[in-house]
Amino acid sequence: MRNLYKAMQIKDIHLWDLSVKEAIVLQQKLAGLVLLSPLKGVPQIVAGVDCAFTGNMKKIIAAAVVLEMPEFKVIETAHAVLDLTF
Repeated sequence: MRNLYKAMQIKDIHLWDLSVKEAIVLQQKLAGLVLLSPLKGVPQIVAGVDCAFTGNMKKIIAAAVVLEMPEFKVIETAHAVLDLTF
């Protein structure tokens, strides 16, 4: 595998222990920070993410996959299952 990426640096920009109302306000605030711009070239690495709630709404399941393009070669996958706190 070519060394196409560096480890992702994640900033802790907010608390995660939020009420539903606080989470909605935070989501609206963060949505306003999203920047859309044309790509400068063909992506070499792409990622997909998804999440779902369990039937009883007590847990959330999240998954991510990172692919090398154009072969769609899997570089990395991750998943998490967490208890909901609100």
